[in-house]
Amino acid sequence: MTRRGRIIVITGVSGALLVGLYILGAAFYLQHSTWSTLQAGAVAAAIEAELGDAPPPDDPFVLGYRGDPHEALGLDFEEIIVTTPLSPTPAWLVAGERDDETDDLAAIYVHGVAGAREDGYRHLAMLAQAGIPTLLITYRNDPPTPGICNANSVMPAGA
Repeated sequence: MTRRGRIIVITGVSGALLVGLYILGAAFYLQHSTWSTLQAGAVAAAIEAELGDAPPPDDPFVLGYRGDPHEALGLDFEEIIVTTPLSPTPAWLVAGERDDETDDLAAIYVHGVAGAREDGYRHLAMLAQAGIPTLLITYRNDPPTPGICNANSVMPAGA
């Protein structure tokens, strides 16, 4: 070990061993924290434990509200199926009243982890008012998706 200014340089086998242990420890920590963060089931379970048996909200602008765009905002919509490489995915299409300014605009709302397509109603209200057609899509592993895939399914190569 030599000391140069304020930097300590560790050489030899002990230095390589310390660096290796540091890298392995950092890799384990990152893998564990990333896995814990990305598990939607853990997030949903935490939310469920917090809310308990509370009734779902009546306000469509509050997270947790469940109901279609007509029930929530009085908007006409079409229930469609979007074909994806892994499974068909249900979606709601709210057609906008296009004008010259919005003729080339459209929006696709995809909810976050442990969310639902109804979580997009805050955005949908503004988009519909602006006349922008909006698609609110459901993830492939979310109910009521037909042909639900398990968490280990992956997209086939070349898809």
